[in-house]
Amino acid sequence: MNAGDLNTLRNVLSSLDAAFKRLANVAVPLDTVPNVETSVLAPTVTIVEEINGIKILSKIIDANMKELLRTSQELLNDNAVVILGGVRAGQANIVIMMRTDVAKKGLNAAIIIKEACSLLGGSGGGRPERASGGGPHADKINDAVNEATKLVHEKLKAIGGQVDHMHLECIDCGKKHDLSTVANTCSCDGLLEIRYDFSKVQFSLEDLSAVPPHVWKYRELLPISGVPISLMEGGTPLYRCKRLEEECGVKELYVKHEG
Repeated sequence: MNAGDLNTLRNVLSSLDAAFKRLANVAVPLDTVPNVETSVLAPTVTIVEEINGIKILSKIIDANMKELLRTSQELLNDNAVVILGGVRAGQANIVIMMRTDVAKKGLNAAIIIKEACSLLGGSGGGRPERASGGGPHADKINDAVNEATKLVHEKLKAIGGQVDHMHLECIDCGKKHDLSTVANTCSCDGLLEIRYDFSKVQFSLEDLSAVPPHVWKYRELLPISGVPISLMEGGTPLYRCKRLEEECGVKELYVKHEG
């Protein structure tokens, strides 16, 4: 190797050394590179709420679907409804579980999970007491869990909304009965009728004009304790028939449209 080769080698090594120094100034330590999965997860906070005596737990954890299912089942021992969300390998998953007695009240996990998973860009399904699903939008896992929790709240409030402002009462002896009583008469053979505490009823005739014509617009006054499944039935209109009034000789005549 002659002097010229040595000079060339020194120049190459000097250039490499300078390049390494520049890289050292801009390099980011591996432990400071943000993780896509952990960056979309909220702090692991367990939220426990109670509505109408039903305890609801919602939480977001670092877990895959199998782990979410197992953890949800364990948490169901101390809670009536469990909503768990998690992200793993870029996939967001959510699980909703509830006790059978809660599902029988009208709460349906399979319906709620579909609404939540739509925010994740995916789908879900299952049974009324147990459902799961997910989607690729991992950054929306917080929104999905919040939406599921909100829907559970709304349904539970609707389920229990009628219980505290009406009851059955005997028209003869005045004995009060719970709405869940399956009977037409009292122990004294008197008939049972519904009594309302109108101070607790959120209902006014003025509000009815803004509600579509169907039977459930009167829900606050109906003796039900579950969430109704409706095809918007009821509310068929009455039409005044003036020509028939003249022919029949009556002041007013209306025909009900049932079609």
